[in-house]
Amino acid sequence: MKEVPVVNIRQKILTGYLIVFLACVFTGGFALHSMYKMKATYTNLIENRVHLVHETQNLLLAFEYKVLMMRTYFLTGLPEWKEEFLNQSARTMQALEELEDQITTDAERAVFLPLSQSIRSFDDNYATPQLAVREDPALTEAEKMARIKELTVQQRGTVRRVISQGQDFINFQQKLLNATVAESAAWVSLVTAFTAVLLSVSLLLGLGAAVYISRTISEPLRRLEEAAELVGTGDLTAGETGVLSHDEVGRLARSFARMTEHFRRLVERVRWATDSVIKQSAELGASAREATASAAATNEAVEELSVRITSIVRSASAVEEKIRKVSKQAVEVEEAARKMRKQMDVTSMVAERANLAVTQMIARLDDIGKVVRFSTDLAVQAGSLAREVARESAYMYRPDETGAESTEGGAGVCAPCPPEPFLALAAETEKRSQQTLAAAAEISGLVEDLRAAAQDVAVALAEERGFIVQNHGLARDVAGSLPDVVSAVHVMSEYFREVSIFIMNVMQHMEAISDGVEKQSDLITDIGEAASTLDSAARELQEAISALKM
Repeated sequence: MKEVPVVNIRQKILTGYLIVFLACVFTGGFALHSMYKMKATYTNLIENRVHLVHETQNLLLAFEYKVLMMRTYFLTGLPEWKEEFLNQSARTMQALEELEDQITTDAERAVFLPLSQSIRSFDDNYATPQLAVREDPALTEAEKMARIKELTVQQRGTVRRVISQGQDFINFQQKLLNATVAESAAWVSLVTAFTAVLLSVSLLLGLGAAVYISRTISEPLRRLEEAAELVGTGDLTAGETGVLSHDEVGRLARSFARMTEHFRRLVERVRWATDSVIKQSAELGASAREATASAAATNEAVEELSVRITSIVRSASAVEEKIRKVSKQAVEVEEAARKMRKQMDVTSMVAERANLAVTQMIARLDDIGKVVRFSTDLAVQAGSLAREVARESAYMYRPDETGAESTEGGAGVCAPCPPEPFLALAAETEKRSQQTLAAAAEISGLVEDLRAAAQDVAVALAEERGFIVQNHGLARDVAGSLPDVVSAVHVMSEYFREVSIFIMNVMQHMEAISDGVEKQSDLITDIGEAASTLDSAARELQEAISALKM
């Protein structure tokens, strides 16, 4: 099958628009080109021709002024006029060269050449000879003037000829201006006529394209509208619309025919599906009722579980509060154990120092006992010595055998008698030794009592220090175990806190489940109502389908 090229409405419109657009572009381009050409012509007319005329007139004026300065110098012979003549001559040659540079055509060069030659030859043929005569020192002033007049007569008509040639060049430029104006007028007339023709052709092409496009769109749309009205009345037997174009309207017509066929098939499928929906809606209603009962039972179970969880939460809160109290008490016990350990350390140090002091005191008591024993021995020796002295004295100074006493003045006198101070000293020494022995015995008893008491104190301090050391180890063990207890209490508190949080989350989830169950119950109720509505709609749809013409 030969493939038919597809042409859409956009392409048709774009083709017609492109034709008209190209015609307008061609017309506009032609007119624009003409305008640019006319602009160039008028630019040449204004900027070139007029400028050439103006420069030529300035050149002629400069030449005349140069001739005037030359004649003034010839008549006066003053050097300032000669300098002015030379300066003007240089300016004239510069203006001539600039004017020659502006001439572009051969015709203009041919007309301008005589003028250029006349100006250039003026100095060589006329000015230079007269300057030589004027500056000749061998000639008198009258001879110079006569010679200058003679040369002037010989060159008569030179200035007039230069001016005439300049006027000829100006007239030539005027002719070129007139010719340019005539050419521009003819070109404008031609452009105007051609533009009018092209605009007329473009208008006709636009009208033809509009008529063609409107006919290719309106007729298929009319046929498509008739087929759509048949389908709208319920007649699905409408066939092809007879539109053979391959643009959007043609494709729309064929798509409409396919849509009608698909709609017919869809109606058949809907009819079959409607019967199935009617059956399934009844089953859905029964299932909805069963689901409603199940949701009610689930809701009751969730409420009961929620009550139990609430009780657990209260118990967990009470346990957590007790754990916090235990944790606080454990911290206080730990602080007390730490203080007790510190106090035990102080007590142990004091007991150790006291034990050392008692030991030193026992050593001092031993020294005191030695001193007491030495004093006792010394007192015994002193008493023995005193008794020995008394005995020896009694023996040495005993009375005579007659027992007479010799005294001065008739009294009796011992022969010899011991001195009384010595005897008194011996008696006093024995007495003091006896006192010393008694005091030493008393001191020795006191020392023994003090030593026994000190030994008892030392034993008690040793027992106390052992008890402190034992209790210090126990306190250290207690203090060491208390952080573990506190940590365990904190862990248990954290565990119960997490349990409480978990239970709260469970309660929230249970509330969400309860809400979900309620929503599910409502949804099931809505589903039951929707099933009933669907059954009614399906029956109405079945009746509407039966009214269609297949």
